[in-house]
Amino acid sequence: MADLNHVVAGLLNRNDTSIEQWQRKIAETNPSDPQAQIQVQDYSRKMVAITEFTSSIIKMLRDLVRSIISKISA
Repeated sequence: MADLNHVVAGLLNRNDTSIEQWQRKIAETNPSDPQAQIQVQDYSRKMVAITEFTSSIIKMLRDLVRSIISKISA
């Protein structure tokens, strides 16, 4: 169970780090530059994708643990 906690914590930490990096890049972007606006949209899509991916992995891990626990308990 400790390994699972480590995996989940690692996923969340990586997700937070990536989002922080992209937020910094977005903050440094010139809002009047059209090319920069395209980059901001790309960063935003990546942040959403990473968040959704991390969430789905955590859900799958949670379901797996529940399944294992129910089989052990039976």
